Order: sequence, then structure tokens, then C-alpha cells
Amino acid sequence: MRLMQERFENQKNLGRDTGSNPIFLNDEDCVRLEEVGDLHFHASAYSSALDYYRQLCSPDVLTRLTRSQALRLLRKATDAAILQGDFNLVDLLLQQADDVLASSPVEDPQLADVNRAIFQARRATALRERGRLNEALNLGKRAFSVLALTDMHADVARLQVGMGICHMRLGKLEKAEEFFGDGLATFRRINHDMGVANLLNNLALIHKIRCRWDQALNLMERAVELARTMGASHLLPGFYLNQAIVLQKTDRLGEARGMLEKGLRLAVSLGDRLRRTRIQLAYGRLEILAGRLARAEELILAGKTLADENGFLREATIADEYLGDVMLARGDFAKARFNYELGLEKARRIAAGNDLEGELQRRMGEACLAAGDQRQAIAISQAAISICERCGEDYEIGFCHLTLGQAYSALRDVQQSDHHFRQAIRIFHDQRLVHLWCKAIILFGDKRLDSAGEAELLLLRRYLMDAQENGASSVSDAVLCAILERLAKVQSRLGQFDDALLTVFELERLGMGLEDRDLGVRIVELRGVIEKGLLVGVHETQRHLDALSSAPCLPVGSDPAVPRNLGSILEAGLERVHATGGFIAMHDEDGSLVVAARRGMSENLSLQLVRWCKDALASEGEAKPVLYSRLSESDQLIRDVPALAAAATSCIFLPIGLYDRRFGVMFLSRKNQGTGFPRASLDFLATYMGFLALFLQERSRRVLGEAVITPLEDVESFENIITRNAGMLEVLELARKVASSELTVLLTGETGTGKGLLAYSIHALSRRASRKFMAINCAAIPEALLESELFGHKKGSFTGAYSDKVGLLAEAEGGTVFLDEIGKMPLAMQGKLLQFLDTRRVRRVGDNIEARVDVRIICASKRDLKLMAADGLFLEDLYYRLRDFPLTIPNLRDRADDIELLTRHFVQRFCQELGIGVLALDHGFLQNLLAHPWPGNVRELEKTLKRAIVLAQNDTALRSDHLPDDFRRQQETSGGSSLKETLAAVEYREISRVLQQQEGNKAATARVLKVSYPNLLKKIRIYGIES
Repeated sequence: MRLMQERFENQKNLGRDTGSNPIFLNDEDCVRLEEVGDLHFHASAYSSALDYYRQLCSPDVLTRLTRSQALRLLRKATDAAILQGDFNLVDLLLQQADDVLASSPVEDPQLADVNRAIFQARRATALRERGRLNEALNLGKRAFSVLALTDMHADVARLQVGMGICHMRLGKLEKAEEFFGDGLATFRRINHDMGVANLLNNLALIHKIRCRWDQALNLMERAVELARTMGASHLLPGFYLNQAIVLQKTDRLGEARGMLEKGLRLAVSLGDRLRRTRIQLAYGRLEILAGRLARAEELILAGKTLADENGFLREATIADEYLGDVMLARGDFAKARFNYELGLEKARRIAAGNDLEGELQRRMGEACLAAGDQRQAIAISQAAISICERCGEDYEIGFCHLTLGQAYSALRDVQQSDHHFRQAIRIFHDQRLVHLWCKAIILFGDKRLDSAGEAELLLLRRYLMDAQENGASSVSDAVLCAILERLAKVQSRLGQFDDALLTVFELERLGMGLEDRDLGVRIVELRGVIEKGLLVGVHETQRHLDALSSAPCLPVGSDPAVPRNLGSILEAGLERVHATGGFIAMHDEDGSLVVAARRGMSENLSLQLVRWCKDALASEGEAKPVLYSRLSESDQLIRDVPALAAAATSCIFLPIGLYDRRFGVMFLSRKNQGTGFPRASLDFLATYMGFLALFLQERSRRVLGEAVITPLEDVESFENIITRNAGMLEVLELARKVASSELTVLLTGETGTGKGLLAYSIHALSRRASRKFMAINCAAIPEALLESELFGHKKGSFTGAYSDKVGLLAEAEGGTVFLDEIGKMPLAMQGKLLQFLDTRRVRRVGDNIEARVDVRIICASKRDLKLMAADGLFLEDLYYRLRDFPLTIPNLRDRADDIELLTRHFVQRFCQELGIGVLALDHGFLQNLLAHPWPGNVRELEKTLKRAIVLAQNDTALRSDHLPDDFRRQQETSGGSSLKETLAAVEYREISRVLQQQEGNKAATARVLKVSYPNLLKKIRIYGIES
């Protein structure tokens, strides 16, 4: 046999060289050439088989053969050419078959129809692979109607497979699945394992299109195993390609690359042009995802050349699509759209509304979005969704919704944007595309984080926590860090600072392995924001207490009021918050700090920290807690006290004080205990220090014989309320009428409008004027102490309750209790206050006996209590219980006629207090005052005038240059007439007003104004607004 094969190899080569003078083949040669060709065919060496078959298919040989012999040889050669993907040769061979069928003598008509159907089936395959799907379907149906009546079961099954592929590419998946099922049954019935393997692969493609990745890979692995068992190596390149596509779509890029490399080597060795073209294009797409754009372009162009040479219309369309992806990745949006347009034109030539058109429309929408054409992106993406839904191309629909979400976000259509982002997230989640699901969540967070309300923030938190939990093992560390960073921001916005800090620490751990320098900077900034948030509650307590007293620092170092058991107090604090060391330092008579108790640290280190603490508090101007959740070499504390680095990983300084009276400071540290001090520990420490400060305050009062002085004691009726404004006079008249009744009065108005002054005036005009007026700021007393302060407590009812205490309500018996900032009272206390208003009875903490109390209640709030009640932040029953007689105090900007009157009053009063002559008022000075929006109302006016008088002590008049810079800037802005200047003036006024309302909270101010946080910070910096 080897000798015979060598002989015919020589004849084959000679035949190629002689061209028009081929070697003559006798009948014996023809038989042996066909046998050798068959050997190569069955060994999957289709290129070699074709060489032998083509010698027999030359016209001079075919004319000597019988009709059946000629058609048999042409069928074998055509099958080999199809398996080679050489469809130009397929066309030539089919033309020869048509000539034979037309020129041979008419035989049995039924046999002629069968022979014609055999070649129609092959022509349908060629039409299908060139993208002419409808023609292929029609021709396949005609061939099937003939062959189905014969015993040529393998050809019938191949036709079923071919028609199924056409339906699949046209998006008719149910019809395709039906044909594939019938073909699989036929192949199994005739024990045609090669056909079974091929059909398993095609059924896997159905699962791939429907995003059933596991089922698809399972069927593909079965197909590969069957092909290997049979030695059908010609099937493997296509199988490897399809496996690689599924792996690439599920973000298993390394595995996909391995499959493509195997498939490409095999396709090249087999001479399979069609699979080589497809694999090169898929390889190019993989390189795009890896960011290697030059290599991607090289592979795609090579694939495009092969597609154009061989008339592979579908593959040429895909090449245009992928070249557009390269251009889009490079930022060349015009070239990207041009390539997508070329692809769309070819896709529509294949068939209207097929899967390729859906893919290209989706990419065109992305290109329009990247180019800033949002409306075009919306129109194209919506059209893409419609096409993909019709043809079942589910994979593309999530991308379309993602594009729509971003486009609507850019157009500020929040409702539509949220809808499409949620659709994208749902679709990617249902399709188990974890990397795309995480990407959609990150994009949604980026677009909505700054403007989201509480409901949206909670939704974002759920998405991000799901992504963190379910995506950790499936996405890269970079993606996981992006998720954690946004989760920490959302948790901070929701006030969940403990959780946010844990998230940031996890982000730090993961970020250490990334080469992202900016990430480290962002982590430090984020941690700083969270640490400040952790201290907000403590800051609020200290800040509101400041308003109650202006007494200087009280020296208690040698005072008998100072408890002797500070060591026990320190030990209790250390034990409760699991600290490893700390000290309590108290102010001595000369105001210096002296360590009174120390545990778990050296004397030298505690002295260094005391000196640092004293200097830090002095530079701050007011004592505030200082928290370091994770100490590092970049912290100023470590630079100043290096020894602390070895003793602690986190620490906190907590001032001990009340009403501006500073008794001392507590320092606590932890070493190697994870996240530092959680929020629960900080809340406990704030309460613990509050009890200690109250104890010291009460003891010092008894020792020094102090009396509690209210700043309102010198006010009688309305004598000190300066106004000539009609609106304000109307409020005063209403207040005069209600004063004589027992109705509960609710005062509302902006900060600084004089709610406390009006409350005392109502008391002074009532029948209770001779009894106590007790003013209580609900925001100034820590939540843990508020119930004890209002209702009192029994000795021993809680830690620190060393004696019985009469509550402020009972202490005001017969008088008036003014509850300022009632909107900031905790919900639990609101319920107890409501019960008191209904029963007029109080029960001390730890007591079982109720006592009746006769007091009148006046409340005040600068917040909208009705809106708070609707949002569930204030008890609705309490709101209506307090609204016996509501009064709203006008703000100063609506009382322009009072500004000059109040100014002259304050100037005269302050000049007398300073012992200087009354200063005149310059016209420009008054104009500046009248033009100012006064977000702080009368209180701001008072402070502004005090400052101006101090600056003008050597002058005879107050002028504009004695005012803060923002007043002069306001005047300069209002003097212009341009739209830009007018808008700037409005922005300045509104930002100042809302910032004052939100007590300097910039994040809350941004939410109220509905602007992004960075934009607000930029405008505050531009306008020089003080928070």
C-alpha cells in the first residue's frame, strides 16, 4: 500500500506541474486514487484527501466515469472541501455536479431527484456559512423533503442540524432546538457518534445563547470527549472555540486563552480555513479584554482577510464588530462607529434582526455614550434590546440596560437611570455573570452615591454587600477593592461608621497587593471621614453644652470635690472597652494637667502624652475627643510621641468637662485588637465621662457655693425684644394672648431668631412668672443622661447614681419648662414625654412610684416636625400634642426693616460694655448689612457687630472694612448686573443658609441642595464660606 501511495503522490505532483498535460489515469489508477483519498478522509486529513479527489474530478476523468461514479467522487470532494472551510472550491465542485446532473442521460426520475437533493444539501451548507441563512433554509427544506423518503439517514440528520443552525443564527431558538433534537435522535439511532458529538456541541450553543453557562460547558466537554474517542480531530477546533467563548464570557480568560491556542494550532495543521478564521477573531476579542490592543488588531485583521477571501460573511461581520471594539477602547469613537456601521450593513444582508445586528447595535449605543451623545445612545440601545429579545440573544440585553442607565444619569433623569441600572444588575445576576454584575453595581454606585436618599443608599448597600460576599472568589482584587471602597462610603452616608471602618480595614488589606498609588490616598481620606463620623455624637454633646455656660476652666486638682477613686474609674473604663492602657489627667490649680491615675503604660509615656494633649487642645481652642483608629508613622501624634507606636495601635483622648468647664482628660489605648474602638465603645465612654463630669460639676457647685444662672433671667415680658416689623409684632401679639393660658406652645423658626427669648417672655407674662423657668436643650444632653435629667433617678439605679436626683421637670414645679431643639430628642424619650403630657406624672429612673408635676411646656424646633413625623423620625402623636398653639418666628432676612433698628441697639449696648463712645454707622456699612442673607439671623448679627466694634475701637464710625470678607464679597457681587454674578450671589446665600441650618454638616447640605459633595466643597472654597 505504501508503494501504491508513493506512486500516486508522484502522479499528483506531476499532474500539478504539467497543468494542461495531466498524466493519463486508467481505470485501475482511478480506483486506487479514490481508495487513498478515502483513507485520508477517514483519517481527518481532508487537505490530502482533496488532492486525490481533485485528480479524479478533472473533466477528462469525469467524462470517462459513469454518472453514479462521477457524482460519488464529486460528493466526496465537496464534503472534504466543506470540512476544510474552502467554500470557493465547494462552489466549483457543486458547479461540476450540476453539469454532470444536467448532461448525463435521464435515468430513473426518483434517483435523479435524490442525487440532486444530495448536492442541494451541500449547497445549503455553503450558503449558511456565507451568511445567506434564508436561502440556505429554503434549499435545505427542499433537499430534506426528498431525502427524508430514503434510507440516507446520515444525510437527513445533517440537514436537520444545518437547518437548526440557520434557525439558531436567526434567533429562533425553540425551532433550532427542535431540529437539533430530531437530528440527535437520528444519529443515535444509526450509531453515528461523529454526528452525536457535533449535535452536542450545537445544543451547547443554545445553552450559551440563553446564558446557561454550566449546561453549555458540560455538553461541550462531552462533545470533545466523544470526538477524541473517535479520533475526529477535525471537530476539535470548533469545539475548543465554543468552549473558549463561554469561558471568556464568564471571565475565565486564562482558560479561554488555552482553549484558543489549542484550537488555532489544530485548525492550522488541518488546513481548516473556517475554524482558523473564527478562532483568530475570538483570540482578537480576548486580547481586547486583556488590554493588548495592538495584538488584538493584528489578529482581527488576519481573520478579516481570511473571511473576505473565502466569502465568510458572518465572520467578516464579526471582524468589523471587533475592530470597532478596538477603536472604542482607544477612544477613537468616530472610527468605532464607522466599523460598527460596516458590520451592521453586512449583518442586515445576512438577515434582518439577527443576533449579530443586536450585538452591533448594543456596541453602537456604547460608542455614542462614550462620545457624549446620550440621546442617540438611548435610542440605539432601546432598538438593540428589541432585536435581542426577538432573537433570544439574552447576553447583550444587560449591556444595553447598563448603557441606558449611564445615559439617563448624564441627562439627570434619576428615575429612568435607576430603573435601567437595576435591570442590568438583575440580568447579570440571573445570568451568573459575576464580573459584569459587580461592574454594574460599581457603576450604579458611582452615579448615585452623592445624590442618593436613604432608600437608595440602603439598596446600594445591599447590592455592594451581596457583591462583596458572592463576588470575592470570582472577581479580581481590583474589582473587589472598588466594591469595598464604595460600600464604605455608603455605610458612612448611612451613619454606620463601625461597619464602614471594618470595610476600610478590609480594603486596606486587599489594596496592599495592588499597584494603585491613588488607592492608598483615598483610603486615608476615607478613614479620616469615618473617624470624624464616629465622633459626631461626642462632638454634638460637647458643642451643645457650650451654650449653657461661659465660666472659665474650673481648677479642681486639689479640690475635695475630685473623687479619690479615679483609679477605679479608669480600670472600669479599660475593662468595659477592652483597652490595654490609659490614664486620667486632671487640671491643677494653675491650669496644668497632672496624671491622677495610670494603668498599663509607663509614667514617662503618660507624661509625654499629657504634654501633647495639652498643646493639641490649646491649639484647637476647644476640647474635643481625638480618635486614632489605626496609628501610623504619618500621624502627627506618632511623630511627636514616637514611643506610643510600640505601645498602641489605636487610641482616643476624651475630655472630661461640662458647660465649658474642663476638669481633665482620659486617654485610652488598644494594641493589636483589630479595628480600634467601635461605636458602642465610644458611646459608652461619652456617657461614662458625662456622668463623671456631672458628678464633678455638682460637687464643685456645693464646694464653691455657685448658683445656676440662666442667661434669660434679666428678661421681662417683651421689653428686650427689639422690632418694628409687622410680622414680628403679630407674633408678639399672639404670644401675649397665649401667655395667660395653659396651652402648650410650639415655637418654630430658623436658628438665631430668638425662640428662647420669646419662650421666656411667654413665661414672664403668664401666671407662673414668679416660679421657675427651666430651659432644657434636648440636643445638648447625651441620650443616656436625658431621661435621668428630665425625670430624675433613684440612688443605685445605674452605675454612677450615688444619690437620689430630682428631675428637671419636678424641679420646675409650678413654673415653665422650655424644651429647646425638641426635634433632636430620641424617639424613646419622645414616647415618655408624650406620656407625661397626657398624665402630668413623672417616675424617676429606678423608682416604682409616680409623682404628679404641675408645669407648663413650651417647645421649640428649627426643624419641620411635621415632615419628620411623616418620615418616622418624630412621633406623630407627640407632634399633634405639642401643637396646641404653634408660633413661627420670622427670620431676619424677612425683617429688613428691623436690621438697622437692631444694629443701632446692639452698637450702643456693646460700646457701653467696652467703655467707649458710641460709634457712628457708615452708609456702606449699613448697605452691606442690608444685603446680607443672615442665615444665622439675630445671633449672627449680634456676633458680627461685636467683631466690627472690636476692630473699630480706634475709629469714630463702623465701615465696610470692619465686616468679614464674605460681606464685602456679597456687596461686590450684588453690585454687578450680569447673570453670572446674580447666580453667584444666589448660590452664596443659599449655601450659607442651608449650611447654617445643617450646623456645618457639608454632606447633609449637599443632599438638601441636591448637588454633589465635591461640587459643594468647590463652591464653599470659591465663595469663602465659613462652616
